[in-house]
Amino acid sequence: MRDTVRRFLAEKASVTTHVRQMLDDPIGTTREVWGGLADLGATGVLVPQEFGGSGMTMVEAGVVAEELGAALHPGPWLSSAVAATRALTRMVTGANAASVLTRHRRRFHDRHCRPLSGPRPCRRERRYSR
Repeated sequence: MRDTVRRFLAEKASVTTHVRQMLDDPIGTTREVWGGLADLGATGVLVPQEFGGSGMTMVEAGVVAEELGAALHPGPWLSSAVAATRALTRMVTGANAASVLTRHRRRFHDRHCRPLSGPRPCRRERRYSR
Protein backbone atom coordinates (compact mmCIF):
# COMPACT_ATOMS: atom_id res chain seq x y z
CA MET A 1 0.00 0.00 0.00
CA ARG A 2 2.79 2.41 0.93
CA ASP A 3 4.64 2.11 -2.37
CA THR A 4 1.46 2.26 -4.42
CA VAL A 5 0.18 5.44 -2.75
CA ARG A 6 3.63 7.05 -2.88
CA ARG A 7 4.03 6.29 -6.59
CA PHE A 8 0.53 7.53 -7.41
CA LEU A 9 1.04 10.82 -5.56
CA ALA A 10 4.43 11.38 -7.19
CA GLU A 11 2.92 10.86 -10.63
CA LYS A 12 -0.49 12.52 -10.28
CA ALA A 13 -0.33 14.91 -7.31
CA SER A 14 3.16 16.31 -6.91
CA VAL A 15 3.80 19.56 -5.06
CA THR A 16 4.53 21.46 -8.28
CA THR A 17 1.69 20.09 -10.42
CA HIS A 18 -1.08 19.64 -7.88
CA VAL A 19 -0.53 20.79 -4.31
CA ARG A 20 0.27 24.45 -4.97
CA GLN A 21 -2.81 24.88 -7.16
CA MET A 22 -5.05 23.25 -4.54
CA LEU A 23 -3.99 25.21 -1.46
CA ASP A 24 -6.83 27.73 -1.75
CA ASP A 25 -9.32 25.34 -3.33
CA PRO A 26 -12.37 24.59 -1.13
CA ILE A 27 -11.96 20.83 -1.78
CA GLY A 28 -8.18 20.59 -1.83
CA THR A 29 -8.00 18.01 -4.61
CA THR A 30 -9.27 17.22 -8.09
CA ARG A 31 -11.70 14.53 -9.21
CA GLU A 32 -8.83 12.80 -10.99
CA VAL A 33 -6.62 12.61 -7.90
CA TRP A 34 -9.46 11.72 -5.50
CA GLY A 35 -10.72 9.12 -7.94
CA GLY A 36 -7.22 7.66 -8.22
CA LEU A 37 -6.94 7.42 -4.45
CA ALA A 38 -10.37 5.73 -4.40
CA ASP A 39 -9.26 3.25 -7.07
CA LEU A 40 -6.27 2.37 -4.91
CA GLY A 41 -8.56 1.75 -1.93
CA ALA A 42 -6.99 4.58 0.05
CA THR A 43 -10.23 6.51 0.59
CA GLY A 44 -12.17 3.46 1.79
CA VAL A 45 -9.32 1.97 3.80
CA LEU A 46 -11.38 1.79 7.03
CA VAL A 47 -14.76 1.00 5.50
CA PRO A 48 -15.53 -2.67 6.23
CA GLN A 49 -15.38 -4.98 3.21
CA GLU A 50 -19.02 -6.00 3.57
CA PHE A 51 -19.94 -2.38 2.85
CA GLY A 52 -17.65 -2.02 -0.17
CA GLY A 53 -14.50 -0.72 1.50
CA SER A 54 -11.00 -2.10 1.88
CA GLY A 55 -11.66 -3.34 5.42
CA MET A 56 -8.18 -2.53 6.69
CA THR A 57 -7.01 -1.30 10.09
CA MET A 58 -5.68 1.93 11.55
CA VAL A 59 -2.17 0.63 10.77
CA GLU A 60 -2.88 0.73 7.04
CA ALA A 61 -4.66 4.06 7.45
CA GLY A 62 -1.52 5.34 9.18
CA VAL A 63 0.57 4.22 6.21
CA VAL A 64 -1.71 6.11 3.82
CA ALA A 65 -1.64 9.16 6.12
CA GLU A 66 2.17 9.12 6.18
CA GLU A 67 2.35 9.08 2.40
CA LEU A 68 -0.27 11.80 1.98
CA GLY A 69 1.59 13.90 4.54
CA ALA A 70 4.95 13.33 2.88
CA ALA A 71 3.42 14.47 -0.43
CA LEU A 72 1.75 17.48 1.30
CA HIS A 73 -1.60 16.43 -0.15
CA PRO A 74 -4.20 19.06 0.88
CA GLY A 75 -7.31 16.95 0.20
CA PRO A 76 -9.96 15.89 2.72
CA TRP A 77 -8.67 12.35 3.24
CA LEU A 78 -8.38 12.53 7.04
CA SER A 79 -11.86 13.96 7.59
CA SER A 80 -13.67 11.67 5.19
CA ALA A 81 -11.63 8.45 5.12
CA VAL A 82 -10.77 8.34 8.81
CA ALA A 83 -12.84 10.62 11.05
CA ALA A 84 -16.23 10.19 9.38
CA THR A 85 -15.74 6.48 8.75
CA ARG A 86 -14.65 5.75 12.32
CA ALA A 87 -17.55 7.75 13.74
CA LEU A 88 -20.05 5.94 11.54
CA THR A 89 -18.68 2.47 12.26
CA ARG A 90 -18.99 3.12 15.98
CA MET A 91 -22.35 4.90 16.05
CA VAL A 92 -24.36 3.04 13.43
CA THR A 93 -25.31 -0.53 14.27
CA GLY A 94 -27.77 -3.19 13.28
CA ALA A 95 -29.92 -2.93 10.17
CA ASN A 96 -28.99 0.71 9.58
CA ALA A 97 -25.26 -0.01 9.37
CA ALA A 98 -25.36 -1.51 5.88
CA SER A 99 -27.40 1.34 4.46
CA VAL A 100 -25.48 4.17 6.13
CA LEU A 101 -21.96 2.81 5.57
CA THR A 102 -22.62 1.86 1.95
CA ARG A 103 -24.07 5.33 1.28
CA HIS A 104 -21.08 6.93 3.04
CA ARG A 105 -18.61 4.94 0.96
CA ARG A 106 -20.38 5.81 -2.29
CA ARG A 107 -20.70 9.47 -1.44
CA PHE A 108 -17.26 10.22 -0.07
CA HIS A 109 -14.96 7.43 -1.09
CA ASP A 110 -15.77 6.52 -4.64
CA ARG A 111 -14.72 8.95 -7.30
CA HIS A 112 -15.82 12.36 -6.07
CA CYS A 113 -15.56 14.64 -3.13
CA ARG A 114 -17.30 17.89 -2.27
CA PRO A 115 -16.28 21.09 -0.54
CA LEU A 116 -17.25 21.59 3.06
CA SER A 117 -19.98 24.12 3.62
CA GLY A 118 -19.43 27.14 5.77
CA PRO A 119 -16.36 29.26 6.36
CA ARG A 120 -12.88 27.81 6.30
CA PRO A 121 -11.09 27.58 9.63
CA CYS A 122 -8.79 30.46 10.37
CA ARG A 123 -6.02 31.05 12.83
CA ARG A 124 -6.85 33.06 15.89
CA GLU A 125 -4.41 34.93 17.98
CA ARG A 126 -4.46 33.85 21.59
CA ARG A 127 -4.16 36.46 24.21
CA TYR A 128 -3.13 35.29 27.60
CA SER A 129 -3.81 37.34 30.67
CA ARG A 130 -2.36 36.76 34.05
